[in-house]
Amino acid sequence: MKKIYSTLLLFCLTFTLAMSQVLYDADFGTDGEGFPDHTTSNPPAAGPASATGGVATNDWTLSYDVTPGTDGSANQFSVDAAGKMHIEDWGGEAQFESASIDISAVDAITIDALGMTVGSSVQNAASEFFEYFYIIDGVETVVDVPLSGDSAGDPVNLATGTIDVSGANTLVVGFRFNVNGAGDGYDICSFVVEEVALPVELTKFNVSKTDDKILLDWQTASEINNDRFEIERSTDANRFSSIGKVKGEGNSQRINDYSFIDDQPMQGENYYRLKQIDIDGAFAYSEVVSIEVAKAEISVSPKSTLDQISITTGNASSIIVRSFSGQFMSSQSSTDGNFTVDMTNYPRGIYFLSININGNVQTEKVVRL
Repeated sequence: MKKIYSTLLLFCLTFTLAMSQVLYDADFGTDGEGFPDHTTSNPPAAGPASATGGVATNDWTLSYDVTPGTDGSANQFSVDAAGKMHIEDWGGEAQFESASIDISAVDAITIDALGMTVGSSVQNAASEFFEYFYIIDGVETVVDVPLSGDSAGDPVNLATGTIDVSGANTLVVGFRFNVNGAGDGYDICSFVVEEVALPVELTKFNVSKTDDKILLDWQTASEINNDRFEIERSTDANRFSSIGKVKGEGNSQRINDYSFIDDQPMQGENYYRLKQIDIDGAFAYSEVVSIEVAKAEISVSPKSTLDQISITTGNASSIIVRSFSGQFMSSQSSTDGNFTVDMTNYPRGIYFLSININGNVQTEKVVRL
């Protein structure tokens, strides 16, 4: 299973949720559901072991692989009379996992949990930790909750913000922990998944060539608090940089058409995506689209020489000559695209020509014999 790790910093005890429909609300309504309290005289079941609770479709499973340690006091991982999942002096590692949640008809969700520490310094050993996780179609994201110098009642919350789940089918949420200390643990008061409306409903995103430029056009069917779109470009579909922005409509329930022209596309494959940014700074990315820009017909002759090389680009352009180690050797510009580079006094070795045509850079290799 693939995992993606992030860190959650805790600053407040409560949070406000703005949702449209509850998809999962963990049922902590029955006192005692979970694992029976264990002690030295009443040891736990040998691991691996599991216990279930809650009512469909808000049910859940508790589990552990390694048998937890015991002492003379009660070691708990179960629902208490106050309607929360209570963890105290458990004696090892364990997990809470929701039932599988159907998200096949959902475009976006939020995942929120409300919890707090029981006792103080609950992560005072290297093995102790607490983390939330969610699994979308088999891909797991882990949100670590680091605690240091904590006291009883400190928050252990999760608030993911909007997650785009368009095209996904299943979701599982949960948490894991390792805690071992008299009076130390966690209270998890709620674990909720809700469907939310995407701030912008993007209905199309296209790219096309117009002469030597690239036209991007997209359309939205509705917008909520949409501040702007930033247009990002990449040549490898991994590392993107911003090349411009277009103001959004803010709030709209009608079709809006947008466009942007990239007047200096890169030669070869160009990848584009939209970064939609809300008024409050929250953002989401569109799908990635791509288009190929043909490389210019550049002539370099000869490729190996004792004295001079000739370069023809057919357009106004410039060149920079660098050594194999990156040392600058010379540069030229030409309105007709014809160049002669004298390499007579260059040391023997490999050199690179960076040829810039209207912002598009192409590299050629030559050898000084």
